[in-house]
Amino acid sequence: MDDSIKSAIFIDDRIPSLFSNDKDEEEICKPLYESFQSKSCSLDFFRFDKESWKSKEKLIFHRKDLLILDWELNESPDLPYESTLEIINTAVSTDNLHFVCIYSLEGNEIDRIFYKILAYYSGNSEGKDKELIDNLKEILEFNNIDSGKFLEKISSIIKEKTLKIETKKIGEKLKKTFEDECGDKRLYGIFRKFLSENSNKMKYCDELDKLGFTLNSRNDGLIY
Repeated sequence: MDDSIKSAIFIDDRIPSLFSNDKDEEEICKPLYESFQSKSCSLDFFRFDKESWKSKEKLIFHRKDLLILDWELNESPDLPYESTLEIINTAVSTDNLHFVCIYSLEGNEIDRIFYKILAYYSGNSEGKDKELIDNLKEILEFNNIDSGKFLEKISSIIKEKTLKIETKKIGEKLKKTFEDECGDKRLYGIFRKFLSENSNKMKYCDELDKLGFTLNSRNDGLIY
């Protein structure tokens, strides 16, 4: 373990409460605690619930170097991962807390988790994005294109670009999709110009990424 990590906090909604007789159903607390102790690092546990978190968040992160966070905190299906992302945001805003480790019981979730975190910090706002999509639909439908089906197709391509999967080929894929579905190469240029005029530039995502976050929001449970 890195010498800069001397104190850690583990947050999960399924671990036993402190001083309770609850069973550790995931059987994770004891081996994790022993592992940290073997490296001369203290580890505290916090069983998450929204009410207690709000009142204790500053105390919980006090003098902690590392946060270990369960990605699947118990959430409303309408706003999945809301609390998880809020905790991450608090963590990155805490001066003394330099490391965050996210774990998922579902496995092989790196891309999905990374995409949600990028969306959370993208600066998207629901009202502005709805207006952007509505305007884009008007352009597509003016050119006799089924906007729903078309936007569904390009959303997966944009997601690949955001996650850096074959980035060099993304432009070619988008152009080909426009040509195949629209029958007009010029519409791709109009599309890019429209996005550039209606979106703000950011360090970690551009106007195309932001459109992808909005288009994928329902399927991926993204929140801003």
